[in-house]
Amino acid sequence: MIARRVAGLVILWVGALLAPQHYGWTHYVSAQHRFSAFYPPGWHLLTPDVGVLQVVNFPDSERVGGTIIPPAGAIITVGPTGYPGKTVNDVIVASLVGADGPPILDQTILTDGLGPDGCPALHEVQTYLNLGSATHPVLERDTTYYCQVHGRIFTVNLEYFRGNRAAPMLESLARTVATTLRIEK
Repeated sequence: MIARRVAGLVILWVGALLAPQHYGWTHYVSAQHRFSAFYPPGWHLLTPDVGVLQVVNFPDSERVGGTIIPPAGAIITVGPTGYPGKTVNDVIVASLVGADGPPILDQTILTDGLGPDGCPALHEVQTYLNLGSATHPVLERDTTYYCQVHGRIFTVNLEYFRGNRAAPMLESLARTVATTLRIEK
């Protein structure tokens, strides 16, 4: 009887180590680009079956034109980078073309290794993009996490409008999504 309890506790302990740390999060797997990530409950797939993960925090009933983000909305996109470059720094330089000024944040976040297929480090870059005009700016806040594993570079990108009251929570969710990213060889 004691042996069964000990074995059960060991199984629970190992399962807790291997399971995602966020109960209720959805696991997304891209067979096309050979990566996986988890996204939070209440978020909705924007473009299923395209090989990248795109989720929004607003329902279909609030969508206009497919990807226009409402004032309190946000979108998280996970996938291979669409920019040229062999290093994360090359990709960051290419991705900053068109940003309104230099990054407002540029830092490297060391992770706990996350296993052989997870990101050993995340490079976080935050920028603004003006979707309006010079006289009537409409600033979109972009936070991008860059990850290089097995020689492949992936990004986790969060987009929302400046002034969004949920910004700290959105930033935290995006960082958590980035820490769940796994890239196959």
